[in-house]
Amino acid sequence: MNKWTRIIGASLALALASSSLSLPIAAQSRREKRQKQQKKTTPVPPVAVINNPLPQYLSGEVSIMVRGNENPIIRLGLAQNGVALVEFPASDRFFAINPGNPDLVTIEDSPTKETDRFFVIRAGSGFVLSPEGVKALSPATSIIVQMNSGMVVTFLLYPVNNIERNAHRCVVMYDRDAIANARRAAGLAINLDRRDTNATGKQPVSSIRIPTDPPPQPPAQNPPASIPSTQKEQPQASSPPNGETPKKTTETQNVRVEDVFPKGKEKWSKSQHGLKIAIQSRIVDANHQQVAVTVRNMLDAPVKIVPGHPELQIQTLDDKGRVLQFEPVTRLKVNSSVTDGMIAPKQTVHYFITYEAPVIGAKQRLGVAVAQINAADEPVTMELTMGKR
Repeated sequence: MNKWTRIIGASLALALASSSLSLPIAAQSRREKRQKQQKKTTPVPPVAVINNPLPQYLSGEVSIMVRGNENPIIRLGLAQNGVALVEFPASDRFFAINPGNPDLVTIEDSPTKETDRFFVIRAGSGFVLSPEGVKALSPATSIIVQMNSGMVVTFLLYPVNNIERNAHRCVVMYDRDAIANARRAAGLAINLDRRDTNATGKQPVSSIRIPTDPPPQPPAQNPPASIPSTQKEQPQASSPPNGETPKKTTETQNVRVEDVFPKGKEKWSKSQHGLKIAIQSRIVDANHQQVAVTVRNMLDAPVKIVPGHPELQIQTLDDKGRVLQFEPVTRLKVNSSVTDGMIAPKQTVHYFITYEAPVIGAKQRLGVAVAQINAADEPVTMELTMGKR
């Protein structure tokens, strides 16, 4: 009997041991499975809407950094007598600006809206605070902006009772290439203002602020007057095929300022990174103007002018006269006394530039900028605006 008792006890002990070993193994297998599932992170969507609920609205000076996969919602406070300036990167441009109720907020028109990288928001007569007793503020209206890169930014505007709580300036910063890559990965369109040259009978869509390009104008009957030169005039190149626009080139001639502009009437700038410039301008006809730019190298070493300079710029100013942004003006013809932009030590070179007179606003000015390659970001500039305002 004792023998059978020992056999049965040993069998029971073995079974219990086996079950106790199998439980930890099964539990460990389940834990490993859960850990593997947790390691599989949810992929970030190619384009995400970022909604920042706090604070309820932003005020003062605002800077918003947008990542490539974001289409942000930005909340701004706007006072009844306030104004908000919204700026975007110079690498992108507006495709469409879609305001909400025009009785509540308006977007100030701009004579350079086709090339602007900013817009101004003003409160309308109906843009008022919520009735008393309502604790939570709610946005009164919205503005949706879509850039040429495809990025969409939504502005929710909140009425505030104090001008100090107004969002005076909002700067939206982002990498245009990152935006384009994220939209391309999501299968969304980029470069929205690109026309389909194969499409027929389709009219390009324009927003209320950004008009489409005007139709091409026929060539002028009387071209702008040419610059006098001591050298023989070069023959005109034949027109390129297929109606292509010829490239603007710089002609090197024996340029003499006194042939066109009176000597001693030029205005000189202050020296900037070894360069000093003087400008003289004149009206050629109703559509064209000319400017003579004299560039002097004040250094004891040669310097090279940045390619494309001297550059004509439309500069947009704020109320304090500070430059908010600038846009280059197309040069129709350039005559230069140097071939490669090199200026010898203590020497002077001359440029004659013919351009089409641009339309500028009251807070804009036309200027000339010249920079050397070792200080390309800090050119010497002078105002060129002609006529009284």
